[in-house]
Amino acid sequence: MSNASAREYAESIAAEIRANVKNGTPFGVVSDDNPVADRENGEELDALDWLEGVLDIQYLVNSDRTYRAARVCITYGGPTAWIDTRTGMLECAWWSAVESVELPGEFIDALDDALSDLYGL
Repeated sequence: MSNASAREYAESIAAEIRANVKNGTPFGVVSDDNPVADRENGEELDALDWLEGVLDIQYLVNSDRTYRAARVCITYGGPTAWIDTRTGMLECAWWSAVESVELPGEFIDALDDALSDLYGL
């Protein structure tokens, strides 16, 4: 695949996140396409709900092992996509150079808070 394909994929994910932020639901809502056990359609999802579907989390920690930031793998293989809370960027590659797209601060901040809480458990 090409850089253009990775860029298009990154833009499509970012557009969905931007639309959710604009609607006041940064992590989406429960729906038939996005079901969550024991939750009703239309209920707002939070960052912890959203993190249940991720493939991997890489933590960046300080020398004293305190949380600093994280990278979250949301797709793998074709294409691969990571969200980096340190940079606020979505990074995608599909047999190509990495394409980066900035994500809304509201989404990144809430995600980073949830990841910090998860790291501390």
